[in-house]
Amino acid sequence: MNELLNWVKKEGIASLELEGNKLIVKFGDGYKTKTLEENNLTPGQAGVKKFLQRSGKNSLSANEIEKMVQGETNQNGGKNKNDNKSGNAGIIATVIVVGLILAVIIGVVIGKSKGERKDY
Repeated sequence: MNELLNWVKKEGIASLELEGNKLIVKFGDGYKTKTLEENNLTPGQAGVKKFLQRSGKNSLSANEIEKMVQGETNQNGGKNKNDNKSGNAGIIATVIVVGLILAVIIGVVIGKSKGERKDY
C-alpha cells in the first residue's frame, strides 16, 4: 500500500475511479485522466480496483488512500497520535477502580474496629 500512496503523491493523483473493468486515474489539475487496463495494473492499483469492486464504491480519493495506509500501519504495530491517549485512559480508569476498592476495604475495617470497641 505504501508504494501505491507514493505513486499517488508523486504523480499528483486526485482520485482513482472504477468504470466497468477499468481503473481511471484523475489527476489533481481536474482535467487530465488516464485509463488503466486490467493487464497494466501494478499490485497496488489492482488492490484498489478489488477494494472498489468489493466495497461498491466508484472512487477513492488520494486522502482516503492515505488514511487506509495509515490504518494499515496502525494495525501492523505503528503508533497513531491518539493511541497514547486511549492507553492513558485505561491506566487512569484502573487506578481509580483500585483506589475505590481500597477505600471501601479501609472503610469496612475501620467501621468494624469502631464497632468492636466498648468503652465502659
